This record gives sequence, C-alpha cells and structure tokens, in this order.
Amino acid sequence: MGMNVVVTRNGKVGMTLGATINARGCVISVPQGYPIWDGERLRADGVDIPRLISRVRSSQLTESDWSYAARMGDNGGGLVLWTRAEWDAAEAARTQPERDAKALRMAILFPGLSELRAALADEDRYHREFNRMMEDEDNDGVNPPASVRIHYSALAPQYPAAEAYLTAESYTLASNYAKAGAGDRAVKRLEAGEDYAAVIADMESEWSEAAHRAVMNS
Repeated sequence: MGMNVVVTRNGKVGMTLGATINARGCVISVPQGYPIWDGERLRADGVDIPRLISRVRSSQLTESDWSYAARMGDNGGGLVLWTRAEWDAAEAARTQPERDAKALRMAILFPGLSELRAALADEDRYHREFNRMMEDEDNDGVNPPASVRIHYSALAPQYPAAEAYLTAESYTLASNYAKAGAGDRAVKRLEAGEDYAAVIADMESEWSEAAHRAVMNS
C-alpha cells in the first residue's frame, strides 16, 4: 500500500515522499526500491550492516532480516524515513521539555495569560454559537448558547502584562506587514523580559509612524 513518509537527516525534515509497504510490512521507498532500515537499532542488536546491505541489494533477505525493517536507509546510516504520524509524535516528545520550559517562563512573565486566552476563546465560542442560532430558522431563541463565563474586559485589568502580550500578539496577525512586523518585534522583546509598558508604547508608536508615512506617500 502507498503512504507518505518524511525523510530526515540529523533530526531535521529533509523532504516528504511517497513509499510503498510490502506484504511483510517493510517500507520500500519508490525511487530506490530498497527496504528502509533502522541502522542504530541494527548496530545495537549486533547485526552486520554491510552484509545485510549486500543481501538487500541482491534480494536475498531472510525472514529474520525482515523483522528489522524499520526506518534507516539501506546505506546503513544518514537517511531516516518516518511516517508523518511517527514524525509528529517523535517531534512532540523531543520538544516537550523545551515547550514545558517556555510555558513556565511565560507563566512567570505573564501571569494570567492562560486565563485571558480562555476568556477570549469563550467569547469567540459564544459569538459563533449565537450567530448559528440566529441563522437557524428552527431555533426561536428558546435554546440560546451558554453565556460567557467571564468577559475579557473584566479580567484583563488584573493581568496587565498578559494583556500587553496578547495585544502585541494580535498585531502579529495583521495583514499589514508593517503592523505585523511591529507586533513580531514587540512579542520577542516581551518574551525577553522587557518592560511591557515600554514595549507596547514603542510598538504603537512604530505602527502609528508607519501608517502616517503610508498616508503621506499615497
């Protein structure tokens, strides 16, 4: 059967290509037609890789050979083929400590950030459900969406640093490249621990000046 696999080298994605899986469950890359092997596991298990490669090229593999079919290219090192799901799972595991460390740092720098994000998400949920209700001719308002638990505007004053971060983040999503750029720079400065009031003031000033130049040059 066919499937997409991710070719990696030294832990970085190189390309995505098609592959086929034979009846024994061995991944066979279409361009080379060779089985894909896990070279590190083969070495750990004491397999003679050059001899194995020789058998691969001569199509004289034994049943025990097939039990090792996995991810490493038939050159015994270098190319690693993963299914996209395997790659995503491995990347998630590999980057989990880094993400945990960043989450901890973000929580320290911007207390209340998760609460504000949750408030925004709840308001967005309410508006979407309300709009669907209004478009539904069979819903006369008897079954309205659940009310917003707590409004962002009521919560934000308690967490000024987190509010500043979300403001900068919103700039990064702007379609205008100057505004988005100002937001990107502000986010990086905030994550570096700079004073949020000064950063936001600089960001808004930068965007105001850029907008003014655009009007003057139009």
